[in-house]
Amino acid sequence: MSRYLLLVFVIFLTSCGQQLKDKAHALHSADSTAVGQWTPPDENIKDLTIYKKGGKVFLHENFKDNSVLNEEMVVESTTNVITLKYKEIIADQYMVIDKDGSLKWFTPDGREYAKSKPK
Repeated sequence: MSRYLLLVFVIFLTSCGQQLKDKAHALHSADSTAVGQWTPPDENIKDLTIYKKGGKVFLHENFKDNSVLNEEMVVESTTNVITLKYKEIIADQYMVIDKDGSLKWFTPDGREYAKSKPK
């Protein structure tokens, strides 16, 4: 009888744990909205995601050495493109999301040097 009760208790805890995990995931997902994900031109970066959270736009990069960069971006929007610049000047480059959803990288003088279609 005690083994049966222990088994029921373990199943109950497992079920509760999964529910808590699902709830945490749902809260995290609702907390931010992905704008898109692209493959960056820098081979040291695995992926790049731009997302909105709390009315702000952020750039999230996962590096091959497992480090992460999360930077707030300044957004300038027109009817055809969205321009993204670093809020804290960590690089002079800037990015543009065009009407097709492609992400383009530009040098400070406005020369395009890379482009990636959304994943």
